[in-house]
Amino acid sequence: MSKSEKVLELLDGYQYKNTTKGIYAYIDTINGREEVPLSSGIFYSVLADDFRTKYDGASISQKTIKECVFNYQGKIIKSQPKVDTKLRIHMDPDGSVIRVDKGDSQYHYFEISSDGWLEKECGDTYFSRNMMQAVLPMPRKNGDLNLIFKYCRIPAGSRNVFLAYLVSCFIDIIHPCLVLQGAAGSSKSTVSTLLKMLIDPCKNNAPCIFPQNEFELKDIYTHMYLAAYDNLDRLNKKQSDMMCSIVTGTQIIKRKLFTDSESCVYNLRQPVILNGISGIVTKEDLLDRSIIINLPSISPEERKSEKALIRDFQSDLPVILGGIFDVLSKTLKIYKEDSIGDAPRLIDFYEYGYYICEAMETGRGKRFCEEYRQMTETRDTNVFALYDNPLYNIIDGFLEENRNHWEGTMSDLWSELWKMDDEFGVGGVPAAPNHLSRILTLMKASLQKEGIYISYSSNTKNNRFVELWRVAPDTQHTS
Repeated sequence: MSKSEKVLELLDGYQYKNTTKGIYAYIDTINGREEVPLSSGIFYSVLADDFRTKYDGASISQKTIKECVFNYQGKIIKSQPKVDTKLRIHMDPDGSVIRVDKGDSQYHYFEISSDGWLEKECGDTYFSRNMMQAVLPMPRKNGDLNLIFKYCRIPAGSRNVFLAYLVSCFIDIIHPCLVLQGAAGSSKSTVSTLLKMLIDPCKNNAPCIFPQNEFELKDIYTHMYLAAYDNLDRLNKKQSDMMCSIVTGTQIIKRKLFTDSESCVYNLRQPVILNGISGIVTKEDLLDRSIIINLPSISPEERKSEKALIRDFQSDLPVILGGIFDVLSKTLKIYKEDSIGDAPRLIDFYEYGYYICEAMETGRGKRFCEEYRQMTETRDTNVFALYDNPLYNIIDGFLEENRNHWEGTMSDLWSELWKMDDEFGVGGVPAAPNHLSRILTLMKASLQKEGIYISYSSNTKNNRFVELWRVAPDTQHTS
């Protein structure tokens, strides 16, 4: 028997899955059963090791392995139907059943219907896997969804929208982009990490580096269902367009290596979390697809180390996850498509959000609608939320010290505000004068409502000057 024949015989001993994303082989590792792409270095090396073990240390070239695998995949294509597997969340076309991948090596998953939820086996029928994923804990029956607020300090006026977003991440619909804003120390990154642990845990749940192009975007979302991006400044048009595409759905087509016409098609539509100090999203298309929550600062006395917080969260995670599954089951029982009149953009989220909140408490759906519309109106008029905003507090104190009027260059203003910020340890002034200029522009309408006005001018040397003043309530005017 030739070496090629021996390799082909070995290939008969593996199990395979033919999916819309490619052919995968199952391998046994110290971590349990894993699936890897058939044409990958990982599978080639495992096949070479199995060859060496079976044939008394004999070696086999990578070229021979590649040729054998190439020939063998035709057999798989002809014998196995192609299945459309998902990352983490799978929903029946009629919306009656939701499946959530547990992520363990036994391919268990949770099936949620209007009758309740339970753990089941053979999840590889519905889900694709990769080595970045981690395991969801076993949820607890009769859980407590509101326990999430022990760890995520969400303002009272945004809590229904936040809970609707959290639960809807387990439903296969278009999800709004969740934007978390706040000063340093407002736990933006921590909230992002905790949501990642709860919805789509990975080996490392820290936020990602923002993608530079569509192919980096593809790499991120073919390895995780939910991605969070940390410490962002204002998104430019290209970045905003990329986030819009992943929120509403995009198709990325990439030519396979060493082929002339064969292509890989990636259909991506997944949840996004962005966080930063303020004014992250300014482009209208992404604003229309976002919910923006301004997180309050946490006092030094209330802060806990991230290690201790995550340890406590992990102990409560089964209770919170059980609460989510309980609410999902009740939502599926009462949900009625196209039943909410005068719905805004992202109608699926709006409708499911209503029924998610109704499932938690009768009458809460109406409060969700009011809260969501209020958030949308604030967002659409580009009003910058000043509540508990440290930069606003610094500007307020700065004007008081300067008898309600100051003028000079933007660099001078940045330097003066930075001195106050450093003195009081607030952490609200941006890292550079040009960042400050952009944020002040975003804040302008909201500052005027508080009687604070800004105007800009330039001299012949193109130095930018800024004038900042406060008008007494009885003399306020609009400009």
